[in-house]
Amino acid sequence: MAKAITLILMCVALQVVVPLTESYAYWNLDDLDIYDEVYADEHNEGDDEDDEDLDPPWLNYDYSEEDPCSPNPCENEGTCKATLKGFQCHCTPQYKGKKCQLVINPCKRNMCRKGECVLTASPPFYECKCEYPYKPPFCRRAIVPCSRNPCKNGGTCNPGRARRSFTCTCPPAFTGQFCEAESNDCYHEIGESYRGNVSITDDGEKCLYWSSHRLLKKNINIFGDHAEENGLANHRFCRNPDDDEKPWCFYEGTNGKLKWDFCAVYSCDRETTTLPQTTSLPTVTPFLLPRTFDTCGQPFFKNSLQRIYGGQKTTLSRHPWQASVQLKFAIGIKDPGHICGGTLIRPCWVLTAAHCFEISLQPKHYQVFLGKNKIRQKEINQQRFDVEQIIVHDDYEDTDDALYNDIALMKLKSVSGYCANETKYVKTACLPDGDTDLPLNSECYISGWGTTEFGTYSKHLLFASVKLISQRSCNKRVSYNQILDRGMLCAGNLEEGGVDSCQGDSGGPLTCLKDGRHQIYGIVSWGDSCGLRQKPGVYVRVTTYLNWILKQID
Repeated sequence: MAKAITLILMCVALQVVVPLTESYAYWNLDDLDIYDEVYADEHNEGDDEDDEDLDPPWLNYDYSEEDPCSPNPCENEGTCKATLKGFQCHCTPQYKGKKCQLVINPCKRNMCRKGECVLTASPPFYECKCEYPYKPPFCRRAIVPCSRNPCKNGGTCNPGRARRSFTCTCPPAFTGQFCEAESNDCYHEIGESYRGNVSITDDGEKCLYWSSHRLLKKNINIFGDHAEENGLANHRFCRNPDDDEKPWCFYEGTNGKLKWDFCAVYSCDRETTTLPQTTSLPTVTPFLLPRTFDTCGQPFFKNSLQRIYGGQKTTLSRHPWQASVQLKFAIGIKDPGHICGGTLIRPCWVLTAAHCFEISLQPKHYQVFLGKNKIRQKEINQQRFDVEQIIVHDDYEDTDDALYNDIALMKLKSVSGYCANETKYVKTACLPDGDTDLPLNSECYISGWGTTEFGTYSKHLLFASVKLISQRSCNKRVSYNQILDRGMLCAGNLEEGGVDSCQGDSGGPLTCLKDGRHQIYGIVSWGDSCGLRQKPGVYVRVTTYLNWILKQID
């Protein structure tokens, strides 16, 4: 698991058509390995009146009729004012940024000399949390150790030999530097409901306050509407607000670098749920469960997570239809492991890109993983399947200009007649409702493991929010010059470039929200270079192939 951080996208120029199976997305990653970016609205109105209009109704955008302040784009109770260029947000005193998405940092360097500067909800919007025996307001002066007992729960304070040192002798039922945690403190399942007082990592590092100004680098905002229900407040206790493996916290590493680690708290059910860390691939796990899922397109994740992390952090359960298509063993120069993404659309069917199988069309060469977050590790929630059948579209064509009809289906090999098991981490995405319109500003997302600047896949599942682009705009001469046909669509940012399908995987999903459900509208296919202006990612338009898909799987 990695904690969110804003990263710089570094792309390399690719020649002509770039199927995104290869390692072409280059990022500048630190030790946290997570990237995401949310785009602003784009003005993609075309000016070539003679161009054939290939757009379905939901891609014909008329921005002149839209109110840029409806819905309100300003976050954190900011107010919106329409302008000639779009909108302007007026932020409350604690926030700044185009959409009031950034918390203002009132803490100055060395303000709290022997303590930690944390953010507060009222003026002056900060306070110093002093390390005992130093005292407020600025942690510059100390009291005599043990003159005021800092030990909790009946603990005894013992002065040390050094001038300001001390130790706490705790009763048998308590532990910690100040006897603040119960000795039998533990968490259930993955610890999302853990509200104990452990504040030490597995390696003995002291946790930072969740309200620390240092955490602004990770876009963490404890003043979000749902921060309290996630257990985040003005304290340093371990929590699991993002559905990771167990409670964790941030701490200050060497040279002041901000790091995170899991905490020194054990599972209440550790004898049955503890899973050793390993990089080896798991064996087949049979699932004798119903053939159909109860719902489609409804991920299980906390709505507050995006507010806490400013849209910077994905979770294990946010994209539960994400599949990892992997080679079982090396074929030619291709190493075993993850090669493409995919989308679970039925318990036994995964939708992906045709060009993923240019290596081999033999099902025995592949395996599919569902419910994965960490691509290189065995995980307790993952499901693995062999492949029974691969169906590539009959008219798939790889030309010098583009990939046409780049769509394929994989049928998972069932066990006793059953395939995927619907869980919190494994669900299907909905197929589109035929030619049903999508409104302007529909939320659309891409996901996958991408690649790093070192040519390796990210350790953790990544996602990004993108905007659909009209066919007319994408087919302009400066973009794809009439190459795109009815089986393709564009998404990303025409004017600025940046995040596009390079952040996902070939064959991976582009889903859009409609009526509260994620529908699969695109398949990551190809693009001309990575993240450049006027060169957004190109996707298979799923609505064009809906009848073909249904014919194969029904």
